[in-house]
Amino acid sequence: MHLGNCFDLLDTHFTAILAGAFSEFCRVQNENGRPIPQNKRQRHNLDCAVINWTVDFLESKRGLKYHTVRGMFQEGERVFDTSEIKTKSHIQIAVRHPDVILGYFKPVIDNTADLRSASKA
Repeated sequence: MHLGNCFDLLDTHFTAILAGAFSEFCRVQNENGRPIPQNKRQRHNLDCAVINWTVDFLESKRGLKYHTVRGMFQEGERVFDTSEIKTKSHIQIAVRHPDVILGYFKPVIDNTADLRSASKA
């Protein structure tokens, strides 16, 4: 996969930018009378808003173009006591500019397992 120019939240350079942008995001929201979104369980409303605001700001003020944003989210229960690995952790990639999409495929669904279990019933 080619991410193009990626705002990559798996890279400490970009998490530092995001951390620094948060207070400015809050100031702009308050100045414009808009509420600060809240994260609720698996809905990352605040995270999403800050990421979008930061990337939009960098694109408009600095002339940068980020094709994609990649982030990792640790969710779910710990896989064992004291673990920092969670059962529902995942990586998400948001495509902001479709010019980086080189192609796509339609997944082939294998129904043979369903057919085998149905034939045994």
